[in-house]
Amino acid sequence: AGRLMAVGMPTEAEIELAELLVERLPGVDQVRFSNSGSEAVLFALRAARAFTGRAKIAKVEGAYHGNIDAVEVSVAPPASRWGDAHAPAPVPATDGIPPGVLEDTVVLPFNDVQSSEALLREHGAELAAVVLDPVVSRMGLVAATPEYLRMVRRVTRELGILLVFDEVFSFRLG
Repeated sequence: AGRLMAVGMPTEAEIELAELLVERLPGVDQVRFSNSGSEAVLFALRAARAFTGRAKIAKVEGAYHGNIDAVEVSVAPPASRWGDAHAPAPVPATDGIPPGVLEDTVVLPFNDVQSSEALLREHGAELAAVVLDPVVSRMGLVAATPEYLRMVRRVTRELGILLVFDEVFSFRLG
């Protein structure tokens, strides 16, 4: 407590760690620490919505990105509510998620390049971000295929959608 390890603004130690990470990690230009993964995703989605002026978020069916409404959709839906395999239904993970959240969440079928591209193009003008975990822990650490990742990067760049990698495991793998 005397060193202010959990405050709202960056501490000197956090700034030093951020500078070290930027120096050592190619492609990392800035670092923003948060108190949890859920909070980090919340910050990323809010920034994406502010930057693009769009409301919708896309995520992969079966992936967990924290306990915020926008991504607590189709985490582990029962088979009776899956919907079409090529356009999964948005299913709330828990009670208490408003219907409007489901309307603003596009659920993508994981590693289905053709169907996911079609959904991204269909909703592209409304999508602020695609949240994607390259190694989905909730599916038993299933990795996204290189083809799937290339398609998502290409289409998001083309349509002005921000791509948010919410990853925990793949960063540790190199």
